[in-house]
Amino acid sequence: MSEDYKWRYGFFLGCVIPNRYPMIEASIRNVFDYLGAEILDLPGASCCPAPGVFRAFHIPTWLVIAARNISIAEELGVNPITGCNGCYGTLRDAWYELEHEYE
Repeated sequence: MSEDYKWRYGFFLGCVIPNRYPMIEASIRNVFDYLGAEILDLPGASCCPAPGVFRAFHIPTWLVIAARNISIAEELGVNPITGCNGCYGTLRDAWYELEHEYE
């Protein structure tokens, strides 16, 4: 971790922000820079996947893809953040299931 940063997070963009809302990505990056927080891109991250799509049809597929995205942040030693409410819901729910419920 750079000495210049007090906080570090993994920036999970998902699929909607870079394709439809690049201004959200820019504003998050600018605010974090202003706050002195480092945000790392998550190399190889994919769609979250959207809870209303994958989860509604096949929970194991939804969980495996979400777990892969979470593991990318874990490998970097950071917690993931996102500017998308769907991605947040997926990452939160998948993390909870993996830590507490899923067998």
